Amino acid sequence: MGFDWGVRISLQYCVPVKLSDDVSLWYMLKRLAEFEPGYAKRAHDAMSTGDPVGKALLARSMQSVIVLRDTAEYDEEEVDKEVQNPTPLEARFHYNQRINGEFSQGAEFDLEYNFSELLSDAFEYAASKLLGDGHGITLCFERGGAHGEADSTAKERAMFITYKALRIEPKGEIVVTRGGVNVPWGVYSMSVPPAPPGIAQLMQKLMSAFGMQADGEVAWRVITTADGG
Repeated sequence: MGFDWGVRISLQYCVPVKLSDDVSLWYMLKRLAEFEPGYAKRAHDAMSTGDPVGKALLARSMQSVIVLRDTAEYDEEEVDKEVQNPTPLEARFHYNQRINGEFSQGAEFDLEYNFSELLSDAFEYAASKLLGDGHGITLCFERGGAHGEADSTAKERAMFITYKALRIEPKGEIVVTRGGVNVPWGVYSMSVPPAPPGIAQLMQKLMSAFGMQADGEVAWRVITTADGG
């Protein structure tokens, strides 16, 4: 069996998100899909009137989309259970047949290696509840390495909150046996447009609402992903 590889390069206006090795991508997907703003206010109103539901609402308002697989929050049975009649939201996201179907290799595996675009879709869906439609901000998950290992100067996986209009890739591709690079033959240059004002603040608002932590500043970044195995 041969070695297949690919190399991609892009220029992005983004902020890196802290990503533990033990983070559950499935719970991130689920909690983004089910995110509803306004729990803090509803909790305050309920507790001020003595409504017993206030504590539950308060706990929900502080819930992060980040769940580690070695904690009590992670329920493997919930991740792997078969849902006979999923709701439209479940069918679209966390019980999607692509990651929970007959040929799935496991929800966590499939999200990491095959269908990470579901995380992007769920992030955009949740963000629209805070920022409205057309906000233009997405979540990008990248995985790389050769046979499961990355160089000391790189990571095996990373996550970025990116402004989609300022994600720029070269126009072209070099294809060789069992691999390719997304750059054209020859010399190519990409210009860097100015970032619209206020985008960094919107990214920070989303991170705060979803319980994510930044792993650097909002800035232009050259991102490379080299993957093979």
